Amino acid sequence: MVEIEIDHSLLPNSAMLDSSVLIPALGKKARATDDPACAKLFDALVADRRQILVSTPTVAEILRRAPVSPLPRTRLVRVVSFDLAAAEVLGQRFPPSVLAKVRDDTGSPLHYIKYDAMIVACAVRHRADCTRRSWSGGWS
Repeated sequence: MVEIEIDHSLLPNSAMLDSSVLIPALGKKARATDDPACAKLFDALVADRRQILVSTPTVAEILRRAPVSPLPRTRLVRVVSFDLAAAEVLGQRFPPSVLAKVRDDTGSPLHYIKYDAMIVACAVRHRADCTRRSWSGGWS
């Protein structure tokens, strides 16, 4: 097994994490395809006192799997709302044509893409340095 190393110098000051990172990071591994680096990333962000943003749509996704939120209660983990400003970002940056292209490029169901777009809109609205976007499989 390969040991996962996190380069702390590359960590962002703030990161928006979605359920595909948070669930395995918090010990609630959901699928065999979950990335084992999730827990290491989460722990590194906390150890370096970096802000972890979690959108309210992500909280809804987590709560559908477990009736009680496993989010740690700390100042480093901040739940942010999908509010009017996030809705404006969503409407401007993620029109139906963009969502359709993502659906076509990834094969993901449109309802997943809509949730992901809401999460990314929250990241933009709350000025996250980066976000984990499940449709791209990478950081942006």
